[in-house]
Amino acid sequence: MKIYKYRPMYKKVARAMFTVHVMTIDKEHEADICAGTTIKNGASVGRKIMWEGKEYDARIGHSKGYYQLDWGRDKNLVNKFNKTFVQSYAISTTPPKYHRGLSRHNPQEVLSVRPLDNKRIEFGTFIKIENDWNQLLRKLVEENVFGWVFQKEGKAGAGRNIKERTLITKSSRWHDIKEFDHHANRVNVIYYLFHTKKGLLYIGKALHLGLRLGKDIGKKHQGMPAGWDKFKYDIVKPQYDGLLDLIEDHTIRAFASVLRNYKNYPTIASDEVKKKCILVNSQWKKIL
Repeated sequence: MKIYKYRPMYKKVARAMFTVHVMTIDKEHEADICAGTTIKNGASVGRKIMWEGKEYDARIGHSKGYYQLDWGRDKNLVNKFNKTFVQSYAISTTPPKYHRGLSRHNPQEVLSVRPLDNKRIEFGTFIKIENDWNQLLRKLVEENVFGWVFQKEGKAGAGRNIKERTLITKSSRWHDIKEFDHHANRVNVIYYLFHTKKGLLYIGKALHLGLRLGKDIGKKHQGMPAGWDKFKYDIVKPQYDGLLDLIEDHTIRAFASVLRNYKNYPTIASDEVKKKCILVNSQWKKIL
């Protein structure tokens, strides 16, 4: 019998595992799941998830005393997770009226998380619900049906809630970096950094704002030099987290069309505006 050095953790499969592809590590299991690795606040470290003989990319991040395991960057693991716990996935991502026939009141599905060493973590199915619906549900997952069929319904016509028809659930005001800790837990965001003295703007994306920016507050971040002092963000609906790259790219192009930029993208900015504000992003696609 194999003896493991680190204790396994058993987690009930929850909505966040499907929408933002993260799980919070229980306090009593932090040392085991991190396998003795010290992770500074605002930082993250890479891990390999082992599941049924295959290897997937993931990260463990630390923000304000909480540790999270994030596998949203590996779409193969996201699909594997959704199809394995398909009953929980269907219930978590669809309105209640579609739950007929699903195991809503049965024992909840449970994932086993077993650290093998300081580089690998093994996933397993501790409790998995199987019934006659699973084959159909897995087919729907393969065809990516859930993301666009089961949307929250509203009243037809002009009275329908605008939020139900948008990609963004919230657009924040500009904040001073001293307020960052109050916003560090935002997920699925397009964020904006501004350097007041130099008039510089940077646009980025983050599955978790604190883990993406925590160690760079006021410091050099990508194309933005140290000294930036303002930030804001747009929160993208969880079902569109797979589109963050495209939304970020489009947002950068939109700002480049009205501001001076470092890629010589055609801009309508006047000479006066060009002197006052510059878009510093360099990694994006030009569409002409």
